[in-house]
Amino acid sequence: MTYAPDNRAYYDADSHIMELPNFLKEYADPHIREQVPEVSYAASSITDEEVAVLMARGGKHAEDHVSNMIKLGSDLIRGPKEIQALGAFNASERKHAMDILGFKRQLVFATHVFYCLFTPVPKPTLSFVMEQPVLTIAPWRTSVTMIIV
Repeated sequence: MTYAPDNRAYYDADSHIMELPNFLKEYADPHIREQVPEVSYAASSITDEEVAVLMARGGKHAEDHVSNMIKLGSDLIRGPKEIQALGAFNASERKHAMDILGFKRQLVFATHVFYCLFTPVPKPTLSFVMEQPVLTIAPWRTSVTMIIV
């Protein structure tokens, strides 16, 4: 039995992706990649050690962790949170979690990346590319997008 009853379609409207530290850098244009900060977990209950273990594993949960989360069945909703949750940052895990919980779709919001996007930025720098002045002000800051999966 799923968490959400199967007598109608349920849509989760408050889900969050747990961005890994390299999330912004991975998708940034190559010419600004080194300027982009890593996603910080400073405002989180997750420790730096937990993040380091995950990243050392290639940004993946351990197979036994995934297996244990799946075994929770509909109690998955009460299971580990943040980056320890099933599907926190992995699309195939998230699909499995949605099936277990009985949700048809999710509205997914960013979480920790907001900290990077709205922290103070250094003063603008003036640089020359091909002899034309270029003003650079936090080029990695773009609009925030919600993802429906």
